[in-house]
Amino acid sequence: MKKFRFYLIAGAAALLLNFMMVLQSSTVALITGVEGDVTLFRSGSETKETVTLGTELGKDDLLMAGKNGKATIYFMDGVVVVLNASEQITIGSSSSDSKKNDGSTTRSVTDTDVSLKTKNGFNNLRKNEIASLTPANFRGEGVNAVFPMGFISTTNPYFGWVDSSNAGAAPEERDYVLIILNADEEVVLRKELKGRSLILNMVQIPELALTLSDEMQEFNWDIYPKEKAPAKPDISRVNNQFTLFDAGRSEKINTTLAEYENSLKSGKIDKSTYLIVTGYYLKDQKLFSQAIAAFEELALMKQGVSFTFQELALLYSAQGNRTGFMVNYYLNKIKSLSAK
Repeated sequence: MKKFRFYLIAGAAALLLNFMMVLQSSTVALITGVEGDVTLFRSGSETKETVTLGTELGKDDLLMAGKNGKATIYFMDGVVVVLNASEQITIGSSSSDSKKNDGSTTRSVTDTDVSLKTKNGFNNLRKNEIASLTPANFRGEGVNAVFPMGFISTTNPYFGWVDSSNAGAAPEERDYVLIILNADEEVVLRKELKGRSLILNMVQIPELALTLSDEMQEFNWDIYPKEKAPAKPDISRVNNQFTLFDAGRSEKINTTLAEYENSLKSGKIDKSTYLIVTGYYLKDQKLFSQAIAAFEELALMKQGVSFTFQELALLYSAQGNRTGFMVNYYLNKIKSLSAK
């Protein structure tokens, strides 16, 4: 297979590092869900600020919900709290130091209804790690396999790819063939899929059910335009690899994820909060591909949110040199929003 290289412009790496610096170390909490009339007064300021998904909150900030307002707040120590209509929260140095006023009483937010307490408090805004922004590899066909790569804990992962070959002005539907091989070079799955050019395609295969075992398992995969799919792939040329954790570690991770899902189903947290907390937990576990799937779903649900694009750029960069295309893709989205 022919390969060519696509180099990130030098400014892209600098821009991504700049966004990391913007995420302040003084951040105490993050807005993960917002509805209706919610306003923010920064410490020492009388100016109202618009609250959006990803708004960062610092010590002594005041958050207020109007009669039709509601917000979900994720504190960096792992506590998730809902601000309901006509309530306000004064942010302290942590969740236990933050005060919630419901119009009649003022209490610590940890004395009110805590919607979710994550297993480990993890400050992901401070933990973002930039992997090498090295050249991204593309096959000659122009179909870039994006994820999964690296470690996963799910037996039914999402597969993502971008097709930039023979691209016109608008996305068009195309046929592809997905091939997955195990470490013994046996074909685990060969499946025809529908996708579109010029956009990120993200699919889960219902009939794919990888089996957990006592050992970690390696798999290779690739995706081809249907007309160019090989009868038998050469595993030495398939660079897209992911590793399924052993059963013990996978089950612990999946138990935690199930708890988050139950909080969503019971109505304790909203969908955007669920996706953010899930994405952060997966990132904390270095499961970048699964974290990407969560934030990609959030990006589809909440379009045009800079916070989501920042997280995706950071996560794709953490996957290494085969995802430089996607890092650049989301940096361009961030720049487009900044220019408006």
